[in-house]
Amino acid sequence: MEADKMVNNQMEVTVKKDKKSHYISIILVSIIFTLIACADDGSGNGDDGGNDTEVETISSGLWSGNSGFGTVEFNVTLDSTGIDSFKVNFSDFQCGTITHGGGITVTFTPADSITDRQIEVDISLNPMDNDYLLLEGTFEDSGDYISGTFDLDNGVAVCSGSWDAQPN
Repeated sequence: MEADKMVNNQMEVTVKKDKKSHYISIILVSIIFTLIACADDGSGNGDDGGNDTEVETISSGLWSGNSGFGTVEFNVTLDSTGIDSFKVNFSDFQCGTITHGGGITVTFTPADSITDRQIEVDISLNPMDNDYLLLEGTFEDSGDYISGTFDLDNGVAVCSGSWDAQPN
C-alpha cells in the first residue's frame, strides 16, 4: 500500500502493482456505526442504555382494597390478562340525597380485558334508572398495586373519588 486517505467518509486505499493503480474503496462509516450501536456496556444485563423500568406481571388471584364509597374486591385471571369478577361494597355512601349501602358483584364471561395495565369496570346499580358506577384503574409496574378513580351516577348526583387495591 502506498497511500491511505479519507474521501467522503470512505477510506480510499491506493495499491500500485506493476505500475498499474487499483483503487479499493471500503465503506467504514456503516461498519463503525453498526459497531457503536451493538456495543455492550459490559454489565451483562442486556441494558441498551435507556431508562427502561422493570415491569412485572400483574399478580393473579383475589385483590381487595378501599374506595371513597366503601370497599372493592376483584379477581385477576390466572394468565393476568383480565378480570373475571368485581365486587363493590357500599358503606352508607352518600351521593346527593341518596345513601348507597350493600354490595354488588359482577361476573365477566369472558373476562374483562386488562389493556396496557388498565381496567375499566362499568357496574349498573339500577338498570331501570340507568344508575351506574364506573371504576377506572391502572396497575403499577410492580404488578402488586392498582389505583384509580370512580364516578357514581345515581340520577340525582354524580359523585367521584379514588380507590386502590392489592392482592390478598
